[in-house]
Amino acid sequence: MNGVFGSQPLPPLERKRILWLALGAFIFVFVLWQTESILLYPFRLLVTYVHEMGHGLAAVITGGEFISFHVYPDGSGIAFTDGGSRHLILLSGYVGTALFGSLLLCAANRVRRVRLVTTACGTFFALSALLFGGTGGWTIETAVTSFFAIMVGIIGCMVFIALARYASRTINVLSLNTLAFIIGFNVVSDFLFLLRNQDIGIGMVTNDAAAMAKLTRMPTLTWIVIWAAASLIMMGAALIFAFVEPERNSEAI
Repeated sequence: MNGVFGSQPLPPLERKRILWLALGAFIFVFVLWQTESILLYPFRLLVTYVHEMGHGLAAVITGGEFISFHVYPDGSGIAFTDGGSRHLILLSGYVGTALFGSLLLCAANRVRRVRLVTTACGTFFALSALLFGGTGGWTIETAVTSFFAIMVGIIGCMVFIALARYASRTINVLSLNTLAFIIGFNVVSDFLFLLRNQDIGIGMVTNDAAAMAKLTRMPTLTWIVIWAAASLIMMGAALIFAFVEPERNSEAI
């Protein structure tokens, strides 16, 4: 079936082009990461956005309520939930972000109609901003950070929709790969940061690993290692599915 996904392998030239695009995206992100470029800032905000949405969606999936979320200008964020599985809600921040990046990498390189992937990303950011970017309390601080979250979502939506509408397939693949690799680098960076700052939080709110440690009476370090391992396994599997598996399939024909 040659639909959205298609069961037939891509032509050799198309596979090579996708591999070169992915390699270019990886090198671009790697260089940015080494220089700590200001160009990473909007991507950092998007990663935080996805992280907080992971918490919220986990609450909804486990029978709770996603009240709202905030994104702060410094790149941190917080989600407000009620009910649901506390364990899965805490888990779904870092691990959920890694899952998002892994799925994005797979979709960018395996879905034939890649503009649908870009459009889906834009729709995700728009709907989540409008549905969950509320203030959660009317104070100057919450109003500002809530507005910031909505702004990140709407701008993200506009960029993705513009890419899907006006950019070539090549630019769409390159953009999605870049975002996926940035998410991957950011996940690793966040876990390394947590290793050095296990008690860090926002105000009276502890970080996810420390909160899980308190909930389960297991060391914070244990949860950092478990989540990091799960995230790396997912991202490794995504790389195999996106790039290695198509080559194997083509060689088998």
